[in-house]
Amino acid sequence: TGARKEGKIGLLELANGGTIMLDEISEMPLQLQVKLLRALQEKQIHRIGGKEPRALDVRIISVTNQDLRKLVTTGKFREDLFYRLLVVDIQIPHLVDRQVDVEPLIDLFFDDYCRKYKIEKQLSNDTKSVLCAYHWPGNVRELKNLMESMVVSVPTTIIEPQHLPPHIQSAHRATKPTMTLREQMEWYEKGVIRGAIDKNKSIRKAARELGVSHSTLVKKLKKWKLESC
Repeated sequence: TGARKEGKIGLLELANGGTIMLDEISEMPLQLQVKLLRALQEKQIHRIGGKEPRALDVRIISVTNQDLRKLVTTGKFREDLFYRLLVVDIQIPHLVDRQVDVEPLIDLFFDDYCRKYKIEKQLSNDTKSVLCAYHWPGNVRELKNLMESMVVSVPTTIIEPQHLPPHIQSAHRATKPTMTLREQMEWYEKGVIRGAIDKNKSIRKAARELGVSHSTLVKKLKKWKLESC
């Protein structure tokens, strides 16, 4: 770092005249918090290996999913830095508290990953319903990662509820009234049929694989309103 007399440029200087976002600022070590506070108060920095101070004009956006006030009381975050950063406080509710955003985010990330990996897939209506009812403890990051996982790992074109991770299926079963045996059998049968049609790309071939007549399969699809399956 001391190879150049003028020193090595750092991230704050790179952001000079602009904006820098410090993600997960609650994880910043106390020693580094001291340095950040000094830079914000004095509005200048020293390059690593440099001798002269340099003026700093930068806007800081700090992000965390922790309660910084609690961290201040436990001594894990500096109180003076907390209040220095607390100019405009924006509280973003957890995803579970803004259900209206869930489906648009599902569509956005799912379509993005389909384009990225050049894969054509769809989420069934039942799958979307399960995902929209899920509580998303990991918020948007969890939702985004799940969309990528389903696009690249589920082998069928149409993604059904049984393709979802076990913890999401369990959470869904725990939050809905217990299904009767007939409802559970129908739910399972629907998934098997959709999987067979998706695999064979033909209702007639799917019926042959499942060991039922073509007319029986067509009647079931009409009953469930899955003609376009």
